[in-house]
Amino acid sequence: MATPALPEHPHLALLSHALRRAHAAEVRSLQESLARGIEEQIILGVRWPPVTIDELEDTWRGLHLVVRSPIPLHSGLRDGEPVAIVLGGHTVHGRILRVDRTAASLQVRADPSDLPVGSQVTIVRRIDPLNTARYADALLRADRLDSPLRNHLINGRIGVVPDDVEHAAPLDHAQSRARAAVLCDPPLAVIHGPPGTGKTWLLGHLVSESIRRGDRVWTLADSNAAVDHLAATLHARGVDVVRLGHPSRVRDDLQALTVDARLSSGPLAAAVKALVRDLARTNGQDRASRAARRGLRRQLRSLQQQAWEHAVSSAPVIAATFGTLSRVAERLPPSDVTFVDEATQATEPAVWVPVPFTQRLVLVGDPEQLGPVVKDPGNPLENSALHRLVRADTNQTAAPMLEVQYRMSEDVQALVTPIYGPAYRPAATVASARLCDQPGVEASPLTTRAHLFIDTAGTGLEEIRDPVTRSLANPGEVTLLRMVVTQLLAAGVSASDIGIAAPYAAQVQLLRKQPDLSGIEVASINAFQGRERPVMVLSWVRSNPDGSLGFVSDGRRLTVAWSRARCLLVQIGDLGTLSGVPRFADLAAQLGTDVESAWIEPWSTALYL
Repeated sequence: MATPALPEHPHLALLSHALRRAHAAEVRSLQESLARGIEEQIILGVRWPPVTIDELEDTWRGLHLVVRSPIPLHSGLRDGEPVAIVLGGHTVHGRILRVDRTAASLQVRADPSDLPVGSQVTIVRRIDPLNTARYADALLRADRLDSPLRNHLINGRIGVVPDDVEHAAPLDHAQSRARAAVLCDPPLAVIHGPPGTGKTWLLGHLVSESIRRGDRVWTLADSNAAVDHLAATLHARGVDVVRLGHPSRVRDDLQALTVDARLSSGPLAAAVKALVRDLARTNGQDRASRAARRGLRRQLRSLQQQAWEHAVSSAPVIAATFGTLSRVAERLPPSDVTFVDEATQATEPAVWVPVPFTQRLVLVGDPEQLGPVVKDPGNPLENSALHRLVRADTNQTAAPMLEVQYRMSEDVQALVTPIYGPAYRPAATVASARLCDQPGVEASPLTTRAHLFIDTAGTGLEEIRDPVTRSLANPGEVTLLRMVVTQLLAAGVSASDIGIAAPYAAQVQLLRKQPDLSGIEVASINAFQGRERPVMVLSWVRSNPDGSLGFVSDGRRLTVAWSRARCLLVQIGDLGTLSGVPRFADLAAQLGTDVESAWIEPWSTALYL
């Protein structure tokens, strides 16, 4: 097989090589997991125990499959994951749409006769090469392109803030400067938005202004959650936005924005429904029936494409992930300006996907927070395009930084203030916020403070490593965390106002198994980036005599973890181990009496459970 072509420009060639290297590392990792025994594969999260096909429906998107399990399905295979469905010696490829404890729905490209209802199948993770191929193709397109945007993005030149910036209500001064940097129409603009500074809200304002000027707008992000948040912000402003992507990966309250919703009320809806009905009726297993189904599917795809193009062209704003855009960009009306939210979460090849189809690009994010998830340590893709642009010497003062944050109290913000400098400050409306100020919450030793760090040093509550997954957990910290949550709930804090985060998957899974934490969201620190809660409880897990910290020492992960809480931040960890990181060592001095040893009451009771 011939080696795929590399772009000629050195930077694009570097990205293309890094993309292939990351894909190869992911393939190797999966192959190593699948080489283990079946039980170990299940523990590692790359295979489900056998499941039974419960429902089957032939749709214009492909075969919709519902499978059920007699036991809860582990979260190793998640929404959006590409998988192989194995029945006997036959394998078909599909993608998980949604997982609900003991059931999962999937989209599969197969004939219904290949997967009869009642059959028991095995579902195994696979690596889909298409996104990598599409991103590599985007780099090749960019290499052949000659446009101001392409040249600015390669050379790291971003628009600068005009000197004569007037305050534009309802924006604050820093937001007004960012607005001016975008609306003066540079090919490439960057907005640096530290935690809580209203990045997405500002994007909604800029998109609205762009529409009023007659621009066709694309709004992009790396994750479905971020795209949904942006689409909801625009919809609340009255913007007509169409949300691309499968409806199962879109929030329930945003279903009316999906292409499917537009198709159901569009001019070709009746014809599409008629073909779907004919397809459902053609259910024979003989050769003629299978041929008839193939013909009906071809008609359906052609008609659906016409209906799809009508639906997306009727809205001035399109919202999508980079993955979705890479599949459909050529079928969309070109964009005048493309906005990217949470731009640090996207790999740079993803950011190149819209470049051949748009005149201007605006990246919004924070280089001090976590970058792209790349399963290949040391890969150049670990640094996002925004990180490269902001860190360039020529751009140190060019990217306007938003300064006023509207999330955290002043005391909570204090942990991350040194990262952003004295200009970063809380709005008056949140500066003195406490949990006890919220309706129905009583004043208590927890709800009247901003910080609590429960120090487990010397208590023997050490980390344990899962022998198969190699991830880390700390059962002792789980016990302490449950005590904290019990006190919060007793004071009237709503479960929905509490977030629990840990850096390791094994600890997240252990926490999710606790019955008294039901109704409270438990996730990794990475998953909480871009989100917030009135109170956050962090379990740092690491406790060992060697002072080993692994990726807990990543400063960007600390910045994310310490900036999710609005009123109260509770942390549980071994400061003897954690203080090997200077920011943790400084934290102990900064918090003072807000550091409590697990040896003292009420926490000491956890040591004897």
